[in-house]
Amino acid sequence: MLLCIATVANQKLQIIFSFYLASVGDNTISSRINRMLRVVITDVLASQYNFLGSKQQKFAFSKLQLCKCIIKCSEKQVEDAIKIWLNHASQRMKSRRQTA
Repeated sequence: MLLCIATVANQKLQIIFSFYLASVGDNTISSRINRMLRVVITDVLASQYNFLGSKQQKFAFSKLQLCKCIIKCSEKQVEDAIKIWLNHASQRMKSRRQTA
């Protein structure tokens, strides 16, 4: 399955696959990505990759379309976390003033 997704040039299929990956997500980014990867790649295949490649003659996972799809699925969660953090800035400042 990984090899098929890694070579997919069709943008519609990438979008569909991204929606599928998003559906197997979880609450935290780390657990979301772990679940996504467990669904689409075996440990045997994963052991042949590292993120950037080159070390120990491994392939670069970062160059795969699969990696791009996973990152795209996680962007929304990162954006939401940033929005929440920014929204609470005034509350954090107020809390610090009260404890000082």
